[in-house]
Amino acid sequence: MPAPRAERPIRIGYARTPTARQELASQLEPLHRAECHEVFKEQISTRVKVRPELAKALAQARQFKEAAPDTPVILTVHELKRLAGNAAELMKTSRCGLRSPRLRGHGRR
Repeated sequence: MPAPRAERPIRIGYARTPTARQELASQLEPLHRAECHEVFKEQISTRVKVRPELAKALAQARQFKEAAPDTPVILTVHELKRLAGNAAELMKTSRCGLRSPRLRGHGRR
């Protein structure tokens, strides 16, 4: 049996609304309770192919993973629909963001 990890995972939060009229607060509170190191937020549709804040969140995750390969790095979202509009988009995002073999997605209900 592997030894339990002593280090706490690094959580990076991502919050998104499709329009500027919608509020982010309902997503930000749970991300802060999850003790995210940093929360990236943007008000942009999933139809937009370039999401700068998501790219920054994924880049930061890769940087943490390179600096501390044995520490789990978890991209945390309040709802999966904030990350992708459908399953195909989610798979594309995961392929783009999780290039490092040591950076994996982790889910929690």
